[in-house]
Amino acid sequence: MKRTTKLFLTMIIIYGFSTEFLHSTNEFSRFSLTMSIADNQTFSIDGNYYYRNFPDYFHDRLEIDGKAYSDKPPGPSIISVPAYVVMEYSNFDTLITVPSYGAEILGMKTLRSEITRPFLMEFLVILSTSGLLCSCLVVLFFCFCRSFIDENYAIFLSLVLGLGTTLSLFATSLFDTVFTSFFLFFPIYLVKKKRSHLTLLLSGLSLGWAAISNYYAIIFVILITLYIMKSKRDLLVLLLPILFFLSVFLYYNTSITGSIFDFAYTHHVMQLEGIIKVPDISSVGNVLFDLGKLVFYSPFILITLYMFSKKWPERFLVCSIIISCVLFLFTSTSRNPRFFAPIMPFFVLPLIWFDKTKKRFVFLLGTLSILLISLLNSTASAHSTFLDINPSFLMNGQLENIISVSAASVGLSAGWFSVIPVIATISIIWKNELFRLFRLFSGKFIQ
Repeated sequence: MKRTTKLFLTMIIIYGFSTEFLHSTNEFSRFSLTMSIADNQTFSIDGNYYYRNFPDYFHDRLEIDGKAYSDKPPGPSIISVPAYVVMEYSNFDTLITVPSYGAEILGMKTLRSEITRPFLMEFLVILSTSGLLCSCLVVLFFCFCRSFIDENYAIFLSLVLGLGTTLSLFATSLFDTVFTSFFLFFPIYLVKKKRSHLTLLLSGLSLGWAAISNYYAIIFVILITLYIMKSKRDLLVLLLPILFFLSVFLYYNTSITGSIFDFAYTHHVMQLEGIIKVPDISSVGNVLFDLGKLVFYSPFILITLYMFSKKWPERFLVCSIIISCVLFLFTSTSRNPRFFAPIMPFFVLPLIWFDKTKKRFVFLLGTLSILLISLLNSTASAHSTFLDINPSFLMNGQLENIISVSAASVGLSAGWFSVIPVIATISIIWKNELFRLFRLFSGKFIQ
């Protein structure tokens, strides 16, 4: 079996075990837009099943002229339409009634004793969008890495990306994170593999998707565009598809508000302050605290920060992206460390050029990262927004995923046992590599 196939199967199986049902207002907002586009050919969400039956789930919405709309960028919802249509026509949209299991929305326990939703549909759509894209991203990262380093080391770094970063938390839920991350990294892979008008055009299409998937991703789109372009012709080829997707967003925005100059987000039902604010002294402490959370759960990031002081091929791009993300958080009205998740491939990239004689540190910190994130992913259900997560969540909590619901149905608590699929999958698929790893634990395996 090819190693790319092994990597893909490892990721998609593990993500499948951990994939959640919809549990946050963010996800209900996105999924409802997908349903409305597919079923009613409209951007308004107030006619679909979720909005009619669970109005308390929709804090993330806009209200314009008496109609409700999702407050999220349309990219991920549009991409999810084919998966939703396939699942619907395959009769996977059957309504299922289950006990609530103390499900939380915005940190508040639901008052319902039972919930009736198309749980199987939710599970399959999330797995075939976020889970599938994240699995493909890990494979792309492996193909990129092996151009520079030994294949075994490239495999390990890819596993660190897929299982040892916060990206793993969002591969099992319907946020924009994985969509944005995939479409930001895909152009880097393409132009490194082969630079041509076709790869530049595909890169522009990918960056365009990223731009309409996440508002602040436009910062990274600009940086990557400047990094890729080598001439004015390159810039033109890149900009054309990006401008096409921006025109799609303008059409979406105008269809909702009726004016090209009226930004839909200003009609948020929660009357939010906006996206940008003037930074103050508290912003510094907040951002440092968020970085501290990232380092705690993904300690390999310590090596990434150390590599800022060294010279290596992609340093300018990686440093620019990470620093711009930090600066964005200083001015963001929504302080949240999950905003780092879409750029996790760029946190792992510096490990490619880390000192070969000290790769044992990468192995140890990378393995620790996989363990901590796997435990977090199996115990921190409604907190996968990564806003209120702290180390105590490793000791309690329960994920609202297929393992937890199955266990709860027979009176068991999944808890830490949800980590078993991760260990079992890696042990079965990578048994030969693990055998060599144990024999060569001195470090030769990854040198």
